[in-house]
Amino acid sequence: MSVATVEQPAWLEWIRPWYPAGQVGHIFADCPDLLGQMPAPVEGAGWLDPFKGPVCGECVKRAGIPSWQAECDTCCASMAEEWADHSAPFTKADAELWRDEHRCQPSVRLIEPYDTRKNR
Repeated sequence: MSVATVEQPAWLEWIRPWYPAGQVGHIFADCPDLLGQMPAPVEGAGWLDPFKGPVCGECVKRAGIPSWQAECDTCCASMAEEWADHSAPFTKADAELWRDEHRCQPSVRLIEPYDTRKNR
């Protein structure tokens, strides 16, 4: 007898409420970056998918959401090493920016964070 595997729908990890500020979504209303832009945050419409971004790096770190990575197969450089002073986990937008600005751009691969939704 085989056991059926049921994949958890992606939307189960979407976040509500969330708070928009400019082009970035925030998970926490008390985020210092959010409060620096607007002292009285307003809840955003719909739901925020933290795996798609752009989501505030500090909120991502606080929520324990895994980080994106980018590595170059030509020169062995990595975004994590070059941006070591970056305080928050990297979003997909961060990895894409590093790839687009890296000197070996065609050889850069993006590495998705470990997504627990795929492994339940």
